[in-house]
Amino acid sequence: MKYKNIDPIVLIPAYMPDEKLINVVKELIKNDEKILIVNDGSGPDFDNIFEEAKKLGCVVLEHDVNKGKGRALKTGFKYCIENNYSAVTADADGQHLPKDIMNIERVLDENPDKMILGVRDFDETTPMRSMLGNTITRKVFKVINDGDEIVDTQTGLRGFSLDMIKDIIDIEGERYEFEMNMLLELKERNIEVIQEPIAVVYIDDNESSHYDTLRDSLRVYKRIIKYIISSTSSALVDYLSFCLFTFFGLPLLVATYTARLISSLFNYTLNRKYVFKNDGHIGKTMFKYYILVVIVAFLSYFFTNVVHNYIGINVYIAKAVVDMCLYVVTYNGQKYFVFK
Repeated sequence: MKYKNIDPIVLIPAYMPDEKLINVVKELIKNDEKILIVNDGSGPDFDNIFEEAKKLGCVVLEHDVNKGKGRALKTGFKYCIENNYSAVTADADGQHLPKDIMNIERVLDENPDKMILGVRDFDETTPMRSMLGNTITRKVFKVINDGDEIVDTQTGLRGFSLDMIKDIIDIEGERYEFEMNMLLELKERNIEVIQEPIAVVYIDDNESSHYDTLRDSLRVYKRIIKYIISSTSSALVDYLSFCLFTFFGLPLLVATYTARLISSLFNYTLNRKYVFKNDGHIGKTMFKYYILVVIVAFLSYFFTNVVHNYIGINVYIAKAVVDMCLYVVTYNGQKYFVFK
């Protein structure tokens, strides 16, 4: 199909696909769609599927071994950059209808500066595994992104202009976490999103999905998990220091800031090296980090004082509750201000 602002190709990463892939390809070919399939190390038992796709007119790229969906997408994106294509990504299991794929192309043509997400409306017909996984991911995403909500964080049907592909191809992730990391990078890269409704199609209760609920969820949440570990250990250092200083009679304000100074040095180092992997100028990032530390420390002092003196809660409990509430503020401050 011809568009005004984009020259799209349908990018399908495929691992051990079946005839459902060919059925989707045939429908797209009927509508003059260009199709790029990345065989992600499916093995010789699936050569017939990919050969049939080639005969139908698809471009097929191959990985010698399975490298993961994220790497397959990046292989496809590299091809798009080399050949000046925009891309609409779709899954190989037949869950994305050709009419929805082409509609995402249309929306992308009208909004080439935005990422287009084809989002499902989850209801009682949704398999429990898909419903649970998306609900958890959606809630976590909303919490750590200042209340912004993506209805379907796990959708594989997405539209990208050529310029956007160039911007996102360097995002971390080799497997399913790459798609989640895209969403986590939206604000940092000033990318707006349009969420376009699509049909909900599940075949055999989504049994053909290669998503391993435990293993791939850990990958998806890797940055968040690392931040939780970093923050928890830093909070423990802060809390124990605070308790020690107040035990020896230091005033509440002095104890709060001294404990925060010690824990912040510990936290800054962990987050810079292991969580956000920032290689920017240490002086600049540390300066912004301590601006955030001062602000959050004041909020911690203020609200701990209020909860302790005006509500009457034990100071140690008050401190723990207040800092838990400030957790989200600190995460977003570090992500979008300190280590941006």
